[in-house]
Amino acid sequence: MQFSVPDMICGHCSAAIEAAIRHRDPSARITCDLDAHSVRVETVLDPRAVAAAIEGAGYGVRAI
Repeated sequence: MQFSVPDMICGHCSAAIEAAIRHRDPSARITCDLDAHSVRVETVLDPRAVAAAIEGAGYGVRAI
């Protein structure tokens, strides 16, 4: 699944997002693309749970 995260602009942002997702699914595979402001996630979580984790880290998010 892939998400747009417009406010993700630096390594700190991507690290916070990765940590928030891994808190819910430690085995998740996460790829953050800072240039595209997108996050791709392979996880057992449903898309709403991933979006909630990203929002919980303080970032606006929408599924792509």
